[in-house]
Amino acid sequence: MAGPGGDPGADLIPELPLPELVPAGSAPVKAAGSHLPRGFWTAVRLWLERPQLVDRRLRGAALEAVGGRGPRLRGAALPGAVARGDEGAPPGAWCAGAAPPPHVTLRTLLPKARPESGPHLVVRDFSSGTVTFFPLEEGDGGDFKVKESGIYQIRLRHVEGEDWCISVFTSPPESWEASGVGRREPRWLGTELLGKLAEWSVRTDAGEFKSALSLVPVLRYTRLYRELKDRYRGIAKVWPEVTDPQKFVFEDVAIAAYLLVLWEDERAERQLTEKQSFVDLGCGNGLLVHILNSEGHPGKGIDVRRRKIWATYGPQTHLEECAIVPNDSSLFPDVDWLIGNHSDELTPWIPVIAARQVQGRWGGPAWEGLSLWDFYGMVFPKRSTGRKIKIHEKVLL
Repeated sequence: MAGPGGDPGADLIPELPLPELVPAGSAPVKAAGSHLPRGFWTAVRLWLERPQLVDRRLRGAALEAVGGRGPRLRGAALPGAVARGDEGAPPGAWCAGAAPPPHVTLRTLLPKARPESGPHLVVRDFSSGTVTFFPLEEGDGGDFKVKESGIYQIRLRHVEGEDWCISVFTSPPESWEASGVGRREPRWLGTELLGKLAEWSVRTDAGEFKSALSLVPVLRYTRLYRELKDRYRGIAKVWPEVTDPQKFVFEDVAIAAYLLVLWEDERAERQLTEKQSFVDLGCGNGLLVHILNSEGHPGKGIDVRRRKIWATYGPQTHLEECAIVPNDSSLFPDVDWLIGNHSDELTPWIPVIAARQVQGRWGGPAWEGLSLWDFYGMVFPKRSTGRKIKIHEKVLL
């Protein structure tokens, strides 16, 4: 049964009195006009959906609106008592108009280097200006129960005029159980997290932050990345090139995981049975080609210079040493995807080549550390990363 206002998860909030929470930190914020409290809820959404912006140990978060398919929780609905705690609803916690009912989300943090931690039940109470995080643990019968030792709450309070205050409250530090990546200690929550929330709350562009994984489900990507990392980590131990294997091996593993998830979704959407084919123009060390070939995708890599590592891949990996001239002889009409992983001078030409093909799609290069080239083989002056990407967008668009 839905909760007040039709919220699908309100009836699944556990009927527990909010335990006594202690302050972990507070930050005054000032915003002109009507930016607050709206900016606060934008900051909260960023922390919920993209925690890696604060905690670099994370890959992202998997979110699920709590409803019929959500966790089985012991207890019935009492959203007001859970969310408001001892303070009640401060004035001005919501924007103009009636506040929506409490919103309940199941959130699982996705670390980069280990399996995901236990989930949190997140209750956003818009009328009181609070967000409460309840760590969950699964019992023997498959039911979830709240671990009171790791609860924390973020609160927004209107002081006067343009002055506001964001605070973090946690379970007593002496009872806190910080279990790995997914459970940060109260001191971190009251300093690092609080500082980011205060910064985002007053930024007018916070809602426009772009996600590199916006086209694929983060949970599937993270799990596949871990599988591929374990499968191909041995290549780093026999790396014959002068480049850093820790950077190049795992960077290409990440790109391969992204493409494999993207292509799986494309096959489902277009009802395709065969795996997509590809050509990697300027494939460099060829590791991305090796992984994609090994995972069943037909394709090849082309580069102007053969690398030592090529000899270690085996006959199932298709690599060619030749120059690519962007003219009519360099079209690949029978290929589904064109990739430019280390394409350098060819980078601006790849979307041009793709556009001249009947069905070709193209995947862009690895942006980090990229030297940007124009159509005449000239390198743009190296400046800040943001400016380089803006220049490159102008060339392509």
